[in-house]
Amino acid sequence: MRISAITVCVNYSEHLRTSIERWKSGIDNLLVVSSPGDGDTIKMCQEHGVQCLQTNGFWMNDAKFNKGLAISQGFLAMLPKLRPNDWFLFFDADIVPEENWRQRLEEVPLAADCLYGAWRHNEGGKRIEDPGICGWFFLANMHHPAMQKSPI
Repeated sequence: MRISAITVCVNYSEHLRTSIERWKSGIDNLLVVSSPGDGDTIKMCQEHGVQCLQTNGFWMNDAKFNKGLAISQGFLAMLPKLRPNDWFLFFDADIVPEENWRQRLEEVPLAADCLYGAWRHNEGGKRIEDPGICGWFFLANMHHPAMQKSPI
């Protein structure tokens, strides 16, 4: 199982700094999408040997913060490196996964035609209720036709 991942981090490097090594340990190919003006995130990516895509797409067409466009730009930049059966993961920069998150994921029989999410928990371990799938963690297989479209 290969996992390629994207996260968006603009002026949030202090959050991602606490988890980047844990994410890296379970991801085969990680891309951080940031702004050219966010020197802290760019420097942190360099320090941790992580690719950083810099884009002004967050504010195109007078958007307040177009995270979806930035994710799509990151996805298009990563596309040449993705293999047909790779798993694609998006996670929020302020999330710290369990130490053994990859091992636990591999223990579950994943279906290539499903989109997976994960519950968010507070620092005390209590699950944060959400009426739908939580938006901080999406995992999908590149083999699925929906993953072949742009934007995803």
